[in-house]
Amino acid sequence: MAAGFGTQANALLRKNLTFQKRNVKANIRLVAFPIVLCLLILAIQILLDKVVSNNDDNKCGCICVRRNGDECEEERCGIEHSNLNQAVFCRIPNPPEWPPLLQIPAPEYRAVRNDFMTFTDLPNESCKINGSCPAIFLLTGNNRSFGEILGENMLPNTFSINPSNLIGSLASNVAGSESEPGTSQFLDSAFFFGSSNI
Repeated sequence: MAAGFGTQANALLRKNLTFQKRNVKANIRLVAFPIVLCLLILAIQILLDKVVSNNDDNKCGCICVRRNGDECEEERCGIEHSNLNQAVFCRIPNPPEWPPLLQIPAPEYRAVRNDFMTFTDLPNESCKINGSCPAIFLLTGNNRSFGEILGENMLPNTFSINPSNLIGSLASNVAGSESEPGTSQFLDSAFFFGSSNI
């Protein structure tokens, strides 16, 4: 006669408990490792907070707006009160959005007609000498007429900026830059460092 479900479950539970009693050290290590790891990370965070907060260059710049004798009662902090080292620690509640830029290859790397690429609609290789090679964009898809319309809307023949509506002008034109993007992908060098490559 076979044992009932309750008897089998009881036997399995007792077997597992006996097995776990034999492996107490392994079980303690399994439970303790994440706890020790979290405590180690917490200790490093506290240490870094103490080291970083002791230096004025490692916090956002502030000015005192209301004093009571020698004691400052209210201070205002912000990027406008910071030097270049402090500015990275300032909170920016509404960061500005940069207009999108197409990454255009530098003139010496643009597609041209040569022995390797014999497409007839590419410019001659001689344009690399004076840097007048146009940037070539490939628009692919099954519907050629839709691709052409899309290309004409994205890349108009004339680039017009309306100074009274700068954001709207930049939104209706797709700007490009041959400047090399930075590692953070936030500050494009086309907007800074005296670049005129937009």
